[in-house]
Order: sequence, then C-alpha cells, then structure tokens
Amino acid sequence: MSIMTEILAQVPRNPVLSDYIDYYYFQKSEWLKPWTYTFYPNNRVTISIYQGSKYNYRNGETTILPGKENQLSGILTPLQLLPLQVTQSGPIDKVAIVFKPDKIGFILRHQIGRLSNSPQELPHSLLPSWNQAFNNVFETDKIDEKIKLLDDFFINKIKELEHPLLHLLITKIEGNPSTNIQDLAREFNCSRKSIHRWFQKLVGCSPESYKALIKFRKSIGIWQQESTTKLSDLAGSDFYDQSHFIRLVRKMTGQSPKHFFDNLERVGQSSIFWSSD
Repeated sequence: MSIMTEILAQVPRNPVLSDYIDYYYFQKSEWLKPWTYTFYPNNRVTISIYQGSKYNYRNGETTILPGKENQLSGILTPLQLLPLQVTQSGPIDKVAIVFKPDKIGFILRHQIGRLSNSPQELPHSLLPSWNQAFNNVFETDKIDEKIKLLDDFFINKIKELEHPLLHLLITKIEGNPSTNIQDLAREFNCSRKSIHRWFQKLVGCSPESYKALIKFRKSIGIWQQESTTKLSDLAGSDFYDQSHFIRLVRKMTGQSPKHFFDNLERVGQSSIFWSSD
C-alpha cells in the first residue's frame, strides 16, 4: 500500500481561515509495518492530531507508534530549517492543520519563539477543548463534515492580529527572498532590530533564516512546475551562483541537489515534500 494514496489535503471552507490556515490533511491507514520517510524544510507550522497513536522525538527523529485506542495525542511541528525523519507504524488515524508561519501564535495564544524548535506535544492547557472538538472530527468518516467541524473550531480561536506588519514583511520576503532586511525596515518605517524580534517571537527563526528557507522552497516549486533537475534552472534568480545554491541545499537537506531532487516526492496537491526509505 502506498502512503501517497492515504493522504487527502483540503483547504478550509470558511474564507476567513484562509489567512491563517493553508490546508488540512487527513490520513487514515491500516499500515502496520514500520515505514520511514523524511520531511524537508518548510515555512509552515503544523499541528497533527492522532487518534490511537503516541509519539516519541529524539535527536531529529520522530516515531509514531500504536497507542491506546481512541486516545488523542497532539504534536506541534514548528517551522523547519532542517530535515525531519519520521517513522510510523499503524494503524494511523490523523488530522493535520498546516498554518501560515505568522499565524500559529494567535491560535495557540503562545509566542512561537518561546517554544522548542523540535516537534513537541501540544501545551497541556489546550488539551480539554481540543480533545472534545477532535473527538467529533474523528467520529465522522465524511470529509465535508470533518472540514466543517475544523472550520467551526478554529474560527472561534482566532484572536485579533497584534502585529499586522509582520504579515506584510513575510509577503515581501516570500515575493522576493533576496530582499534586504534593512531596505524593508526603511520601507515600513521600523528598525531592523524590531523585524528580527518579531520573526523570532512569532515565526520562530530570524528573518535571514526565513529568507534562506523561502529560496529553498522556491527551488522546489521550480522543480515541481518545470520537472527539471538542471541546477541553473532550479537556482532561479535568487542565488549569486550555482555554488551558493548547492551550499544551501546541502545545508537544508544534507544531500547534493541532484540526489535530493532525484528522490523528492510530493504528497497529493499539498506543499508537503518528502522522500521515503
């Protein structure tokens, strides 16, 4: 059984949530044999809720194991700057929520910079309300009903944005990851130090690291759209030269660009990219 056939990605139906959540994805499988795959750096933050599974994280590796039947567990995976290896054995019943990088703090009421950069359990203060809502999500097998339940739950969690400027900064960087942070500070009449502080607190990394991550993700977008592994094409216009591109890919994946792109897989129509053993 291919893991690719087991995951369904869906966007929220409520248009208000599109500013906060990229998509939900659902995975349900009777997969029993341990299976290992690698997630690659991503500028999104994911909350995964499992029913009947437990997890363990150690030294950059996450293991998903069978747990108590019907018991829920939640994992928060912050923005990733390095590959994350996952081994899971089933059965698996999972709902994942993929958030925009600057919005997760407003849902959790936490500054993401205060959390660990590694996958971790959801804060215990959230569990009572989340358990009740997600038990209802797991009870139905109808995707439309699951999405409505999730939409209703998260629309009630939204808090008025305290830092709307951060969204504009992220939009600028995602549009042009070669942009200079000092130029952004002048454009938005703020200090470079303030920009750095907002990114660390609400995104979980420095603006420079975020720029590098966007460059990496743009090269994946070129690979996806043009089906090319030619380095000059994949590097686009965001790198000084090919050697700069090669260094970034090695830093982000631990692999050469050729090996990385030759083994890369996309999950359905989502922005999730991985390779499997």
